[in-house]
Amino acid sequence: MAKRQRKGFQPTIASSADQDKIEELARQLKEEKQPKVKEEPEEEPKVEKQETVRITIDIPTGFHKELKRATKMMGQTLKGYFLYLARQDIERKKERGDL
Repeated sequence: MAKRQRKGFQPTIASSADQDKIEELARQLKEEKQPKVKEEPEEEPKVEKQETVRITIDIPTGFHKELKRATKMMGQTLKGYFLYLARQDIERKKERGDL
């Protein structure tokens, strides 16, 4: 019994040139699917472990306002400013050999 064909579908006989192209494409697809030699994974930058520390400082209100005004003009927060000062102090001590 003959199979029904879809309307407008005319099967064609592939020429040898077309067959060669099909085989070439199939070969390329197989090469792409094969697992490639694994390259060494890139070393991810190490992120320093961070800890949360809460600090309470009792300072006069006038000095607090001066600090807030100064840090605002520098575009920093009080926390950022204190961390900046602490890092500078530690670096100076390392240069002198105190640490």
